[in-house]
Amino acid sequence: MLAEFTLLLLMLPLLAAASLIIFPADLSWKIGLGTSLILFWLSLGLWWCFDPTFLMPEFLYGFPHFSTQFFSLTFLFGFDGLSLSFVLLTTFIFPLCFYYGLYTVHFQVKKFIVCCLLIEMCLLWAFSSLSLFMFYVTFESLLVPMFLLIGVWGSRSRKIQAAYFLILYTLFFSFFMLYALIFLYLWVGNYDFFILHDFLHYRILQLHPVKEQFLWFFFFLAFIAKFPIFPFHIWLPEAHAEAPTIGSVILAALLLKLGGYGVVKFLLLGFPFATSSYFISFCLTLGLISTTYSSFLAIRQVDLKKIIAYSSIAHMSLTLLGIFSLSTAGLAGALVLMIAHGFVSAALFFLVGMLYQRTGTRLLKYYGGLASICPLFTFFFFLFSCANLGFPGTLNFLGEFLIFVGLTASPALYIVFLSSLPFVLTLLYTVWIFNRTFFGTIPPYIFRPLADLHYFEVFILSSLLVPTIIFGFYPQPVLTLLQPILDSILL
Repeated sequence: MLAEFTLLLLMLPLLAAASLIIFPADLSWKIGLGTSLILFWLSLGLWWCFDPTFLMPEFLYGFPHFSTQFFSLTFLFGFDGLSLSFVLLTTFIFPLCFYYGLYTVHFQVKKFIVCCLLIEMCLLWAFSSLSLFMFYVTFESLLVPMFLLIGVWGSRSRKIQAAYFLILYTLFFSFFMLYALIFLYLWVGNYDFFILHDFLHYRILQLHPVKEQFLWFFFFLAFIAKFPIFPFHIWLPEAHAEAPTIGSVILAALLLKLGGYGVVKFLLLGFPFATSSYFISFCLTLGLISTTYSSFLAIRQVDLKKIIAYSSIAHMSLTLLGIFSLSTAGLAGALVLMIAHGFVSAALFFLVGMLYQRTGTRLLKYYGGLASICPLFTFFFFLFSCANLGFPGTLNFLGEFLIFVGLTASPALYIVFLSSLPFVLTLLYTVWIFNRTFFGTIPPYIFRPLADLHYFEVFILSSLLVPTIIFGFYPQPVLTLLQPILDSILL
């Protein structure tokens, strides 16, 4: 029965997108919002039935096997604790996006909803796929609706350039993963993750160390461009600055997590010897440079969206440090921080989008004294800024604390001291932005007619604040869900 739930979770967005051809335009938002809510309840049902003591993926469903005399493909889907965590995050974020779009998107609504449903479908397929070929297909298929979302519904004149940045950077580096997949298929004859894992993890497939290192590095390039980590990060601030609010939320909360998911699922599990023997120092150094560099860049930005975009790069770089600490605490902290970042970054981009909708600008020089006009908006911005800083009592704090605990077990102890600099920089630009935006002199030509948050905006922000606070004080459900993948990697 639960296997049919998996099938419904995978196919429902596609069926809903196809149904929009038949139904009139005034029902489009109801179909999109209703579909996303059904998917959320389905994922909650899978979470309720999930057995965290079982180390293998659960709720397996396989599509018909496809084979010719030249190659053979299996299409198997299932959920372990890691994939189910990101599926839950995906199905939680999309209803909020549809609900926000119901009040804010009025241009080519049907096509907009179809793009969002296709993005959700590709994310669900990518997070649940147990076939590396299917993962690669959905990993790349995301680019098409995301390109349209930025290029058609973007907010400024450079939206086409930003959309091409997204395509060119991520697609180019994904060709390295395609080459690695072809090589693995020629050696193993299958794309099934279980078979490849057994061949590589248990050394059944005796690859030459240099070949194994090249395969690892090719996968790493594809994932690191999606993270993104310096120096492959240039596309992200441009995409965020030009994307509509919903596009920025999807990018920050969900698409960036594909890179971290791929590193944990396919590199740490598939190539443990190459990871532990050759690339730890390289990845820790790269993560340290990226988080420091992006924090410095965030300080000098004047666009609110770009500030949050560079802050996202810094946080995702910090998760890279946690992942390659190769300790239980560090890896758990990295995964927790990715989930927490999904809530907080989504909220911050929603807040900036709400402000942009009222004022028509995101430039800091036009702001001041907002606290006396929009107290409710100020309240939410303050809370999510504290969460972004890793304030105690939030899920971000737990993730960052565990990462630092994990880094103390790393042989490169200098990383612990050097990685504290980005936290100081994050504190500096967060306090400066908040002070510049919400205190000081009120610019009367912009802010006099400014309205505070509407009821639907309060609902969206509250929905993101609740799990950030609840899981910050009681993180056991999250840690229990992630425990099987930690045991598989580190035991």
